[in-house]
Amino acid sequence: MHPRWGLVLFALVLVVAGCSNSPNTAPSKGSLEIVVQGISEAPVEVATGGKSVFSGKVSGSKLLAGLEPGTYIVDGAQVKNL
Repeated sequence: MHPRWGLVLFALVLVVAGCSNSPNTAPSKGSLEIVVQGISEAPVEVATGGKSVFSGKVSGSKLLAGLEPGTYIVDGAQVKNL
């Protein structure tokens, strides 16, 4: 059997709550959920502002909580031998 390559699908949910009646209130922290579907596990890296927030394998799902508001880059590598 020839090895097959597949792209890892990630369903990402970024929740950043922070609405307030006070204009001086900073936004609350949020969370990011990484979901791997169709394969048992996949390597994932999450970064913001050049800093790594998470790097490792994810099976099923992984919740990253307590994240500061901002832009996050999620990178999933190709998985070999599906």
